[in-house]
Amino acid sequence: MNEKFNGGKSQFDGPKKKKMTLNSFSGLKDVFYANNRKTIKDYYEELKNGYFTPNHVIKQEFLKEYPEIIVDDLAGIRLGENGNTESKLRMSYTQIRNFYDYIRVAESSYRYSKEAGNDSETLKERFLAKIRRLDPMVTYALGRDNPSVTKEFRKFILANINSCNTVEDVINGFLPHFEAVVGYFKYKYPKSK
Repeated sequence: MNEKFNGGKSQFDGPKKKKMTLNSFSGLKDVFYANNRKTIKDYYEELKNGYFTPNHVIKQEFLKEYPEIIVDDLAGIRLGENGNTESKLRMSYTQIRNFYDYIRVAESSYRYSKEAGNDSETLKERFLAKIRRLDPMVTYALGRDNPSVTKEFRKFILANINSCNTVEDVINGFLPHFEAVVGYFKYKYPKSK
């Protein structure tokens, strides 16, 4: 392949002397991304290993890569018959935000009690119990005649509850991770109510 410089635009002569511009290669980036993108299955496997690096810092994948993958899963992004992605939005931003807000209120209550001098094990146990109550709350919402959540959302919540063994797991792991999911959902589906 011979590269020529032509007035600020690079051109490539392929084997058949067909001129191709750099824009002809833009699809390669999409192919590379698609082949190296993590999947929802990768997410659930990684979550089993916990939220944190060995230095007790949240893994960046839980703030960047995985939230977008989760949002696509919650939105029902599927590969259509024509090879394009199709989406039938099955959850709303408000539904997701309501569960996130529940965790935020529990966290605020915990921090307030802790700052007031109550740093007992009972306080920590009560906080973790509030987080575990998300399981029956989501299960109830899924079991209604007109469910307000999806099976995928329940799986997401249950997997995260099972990964929260300490207060630190919730406050420094699950909460920022869930916040990223809420943010990506709002960004990708701004018209969702």
